Amino acid sequence: MTAVTQFKEFIAKSNLRMTRERELVIQAIFEEHDHFTVQKIAEKLYEQGHQIARSTVYRMLPHLMDAGLIRKAPGGDCSEEQVYEPIAGRPHHDHLICDVCGEVVEFKDDEIEALQEKVAGKFGYRLKKHHLELVGVCPACQEKILKQAVSPWQ
Repeated sequence: MTAVTQFKEFIAKSNLRMTRERELVIQAIFEEHDHFTVQKIAEKLYEQGHQIARSTVYRMLPHLMDAGLIRKAPGGDCSEEQVYEPIAGRPHHDHLICDVCGEVVEFKDDEIEALQEKVAGKFGYRLKKHHLELVGVCPACQEKILKQAVSPWQ
């Protein structure tokens, strides 16, 4: 089932209307399957010749999250604007985030997945979903930090 079809079903159950603007926003989000901001989607729609206001995109976000199509994601570029990611039709993954530059690495690790299930079971939980974010310093930023440090030998 496509994201548009899934959203149409959600909209119908919620007694809302599926407009052409909503359909264009969904298509813009799911064309790249990448992290996005409202600004990025609004710019993409403008470049495609569509006059859709950022406020329209902002108003759609809660509906898209409620429908299980997108979720809030780590920042990626340390910007002030919230970053989202499409999740419908994508395999589960977790994130490794650089605390210095904001780089985000998506990964999947079967051992971590099994351990999370084990921990949940230990406390009597049945997992429905989860999202793991590991925060650290990426190799490039580690190298920059080391180069900036004053060596006691100089």
